[in-house]
Amino acid sequence: MKRPFFLFTILSLISDLIILNAAFGSSVSLPQTGQTQCYSVMNELVIDCAGSGQDAETKMGIAWPDPRYTIIYCNSGGPCPGQSSDCDSNSSNDLVTDNLTGLTWSRDAQNRVARGAWAVELSEVNSLSLCGYSDWRMPNVNELESLFHWGFNEQTCGSSSCYDLQAWIESTGFTNVRPYYWTSSTVAGETANVWSFDLESGIIVKEGKGTVGLYSWPVRGSSSLVSKTGQTTSYAAGDDGNLQMGVAFPATRFTAGTGDESDCVTDNLTGLMWTKNANLYGSASFWSDGLGYANSLDLCGYTDWRLPNKNELYSLIDRSQSAPALASSHPFTNVKTDKKYWTSTSNAYFRDQAWQVDLSSGSVDVTQKSDSGGDAGYYLFVRGCSGLPVEISDTGNFYSSLTEAYAVADSGNTILMRTAALSDAIVMTRELAIVVRGGYDCSFSTSGGFTSISGLTVNRGSVTIANVIIK
Repeated sequence: MKRPFFLFTILSLISDLIILNAAFGSSVSLPQTGQTQCYSVMNELVIDCAGSGQDAETKMGIAWPDPRYTIIYCNSGGPCPGQSSDCDSNSSNDLVTDNLTGLTWSRDAQNRVARGAWAVELSEVNSLSLCGYSDWRMPNVNELESLFHWGFNEQTCGSSSCYDLQAWIESTGFTNVRPYYWTSSTVAGETANVWSFDLESGIIVKEGKGTVGLYSWPVRGSSSLVSKTGQTTSYAAGDDGNLQMGVAFPATRFTAGTGDESDCVTDNLTGLMWTKNANLYGSASFWSDGLGYANSLDLCGYTDWRLPNKNELYSLIDRSQSAPALASSHPFTNVKTDKKYWTSTSNAYFRDQAWQVDLSSGSVDVTQKSDSGGDAGYYLFVRGCSGLPVEISDTGNFYSSLTEAYAVADSGNTILMRTAALSDAIVMTRELAIVVRGGYDCSFSTSGGFTSISGLTVNRGSVTIANVIIK
């Protein structure tokens, strides 16, 4: 029986569907790291990305908006009228919105909060009034990590490339960016320590709460691209465990595969699929070996495995856990705690190094790519897309289904769907004129495939569809 279709145009409809195998139903979409160049192992040279398996070749994650940051000019009472200029010529009153995550930060990264011990600065940030807002807080470790560019040296600061992460972030409009910052996240099992951020190098390290000399960078708002850290125990008012900001972990964080997929694990927070064996090749070794192993891996019926980028591997960390820093019910086997795990993301500061994540503690650091000895890394491989499969491109918001996106769409919106088989049997009953396009890649930047849905009935309004199969 044919389904009724009214007032829509089918631009592209074929009978064969190319399905990108990915686990949807996830709750957070990971952004790209920002890295756009690939690098050699030994001499820091820029190389052709084709076939390298490096971060800049795959560019996995949600693409960044342009511009990434927008300055909000303010006086002491609130935003300036019109926003065409700074109405009080005082940048310390201004804010900056991150157009990728939606979080808003103080433009002055020193923010006039005196440097002191962690608890003192936490209290001062919580009582801050800036641009008419009083809901400021110290960022948790995931929020602060989300602010930055992991290919900063590929960018221009004035007439030359940006020297470090600190220089890049200041080039975007922030002022008084400092080298070392507190986060509101206490180290699991080490209540005297907190996670801190080294802005010269980008590493995430432990710091004693009594240390004096770090800065605080106030943030407000919430983001659909930043997950909770997992921390639920509070050690001070306004800390990570108290506020628990970010997208919540699903009730079941990881699902172990069955049958032909029994050697794989799906993270229900991101939708990414991982190799169940966290030491599949039996030893720690060179960075380049991991890239090669991933490119030749055939597991669970899939051959599109890769070494994860920095954001993907970092997403596994649960800050409520220690040794390993994964959810307590994780189904991974052979998780190694004596050395860190490689990512496909090079260090933009010294490009013969690559980023590593310590699945034991949750720290993030860099190591020489050619090191096969004391600092060599292990390999955990990933495949698929992170996050929700549907986006309203005009708003940058993501949804779990076409039906969910349609319910909030405005007339004139374009709804994008990844290459997948979705279960929607949608009935359109709103007076809207919209465009629905399928077959997009993980970043929603290119459509080269097709999306299938179970049905489409248009009772009101109109829809133009492309690269969509209606079953």
